[in-house]
Amino acid sequence: MISYAQNREDVVLDRLFPRGVPGFYIDAGAYDPTYNSVTRHFYDLGWRGINVEPAKAPFERLAAMRERDVNLNSGLSDEEGSLTFFECPPESGWSTFDAEQAKSHTEAGIAFVERTVPVTTLARICEDHVEGTIDFLTVDVEGHEAKVLQGADWKRWRPRVVLVEATEPGTKIPSHDAWESILLDADYQFVTFDGLNRYYVRAEDSDLIEPLRAPANVLDDYIPYEFAKQMEESRGRAETALHDLAATRALNHALRTESAAFNTQLAFLQAEYARLDDRYRNLESAFLAGKAQYEAVRSLINEVRGRYEQLRNEMAALQVQAGEAREMLEGVAPAGLAVARRLTRLSERFPQTASMAKKSARRALDLRRRVRRPEG
Repeated sequence: MISYAQNREDVVLDRLFPRGVPGFYIDAGAYDPTYNSVTRHFYDLGWRGINVEPAKAPFERLAAMRERDVNLNSGLSDEEGSLTFFECPPESGWSTFDAEQAKSHTEAGIAFVERTVPVTTLARICEDHVEGTIDFLTVDVEGHEAKVLQGADWKRWRPRVVLVEATEPGTKIPSHDAWESILLDADYQFVTFDGLNRYYVRAEDSDLIEPLRAPANVLDDYIPYEFAKQMEESRGRAETALHDLAATRALNHALRTESAAFNTQLAFLQAEYARLDDRYRNLESAFLAGKAQYEAVRSLINEVRGRYEQLRNEMAALQVQAGEAREMLEGVAPAGLAVARRLTRLSERFPQTASMAKKSARRALDLRRRVRRPEG
């Protein structure tokens, strides 16, 4: 079993009741549905009961987690009404109705908030909510035990086992002298003290006395909740680690597959690169050859351009000569043209004679031009 109670009270009580037979409990000062709870183990076995808790935050947790139980946000005392409640911060178990206890804690540095809360009696809650046997009653009310026990009807409502916190809060100082007589007078027998609680059994269930005498021990086969919680957290971490491991393996497989595809692609790209590199080198060679051809053509163009300029200059000179010849022809009379034609034919037959005739004609022409030129 998993023990949730702070002093293993649930382990000792578990010896008394057969498994598979749900029972009924009353938890006065229940505080928390799990932490230091005497009743959580039994609730998990299908039991139900009554939880009385005047502090706000603990009661909210009880109401949220104990759906089968009757959860009362009030206090217990020897009569119904209201009392000043000295409430510690929400997560503290030092809250109390006892003004002296509150004063002692305040002197030790514990802060309290005072508020008025309703209180009822054990007799009243039994009248309102109990229909059969009460298997056990646990009382943990920080110094208010006597008032709680005085508010019970021990003749009508007789829990089979009663356990009461029997030391002053936070100490080893016994406190049972203030209330034990109430139980003894109600025909309950004291059985054992576990260092924190005193156990009592009603006279009609004396067979329960002997199983209660031994403290919780290894033969009870239990695990403290703190260890069970650590084991559960470790199991959760292990499951998370296994989940992460599976996810990592899947990721590794995906990465390996992707890596293989990448290597294939890389090989293809390397081959393509080699092909393109060869093509580039061929193009580069072709480019260099073309460049050489271009330089040769450009040199040829420059040479042709030089020749073209030379021919253009020669043509310009010829045009000048043609102009001069035109002027000369304009000054020659038709008869002169006829003479020129004859001279041409004569030069073909008698070159030297024709040459002399041409010179004589040029001199005659020059003389004529001088005669016509006005005197100036």
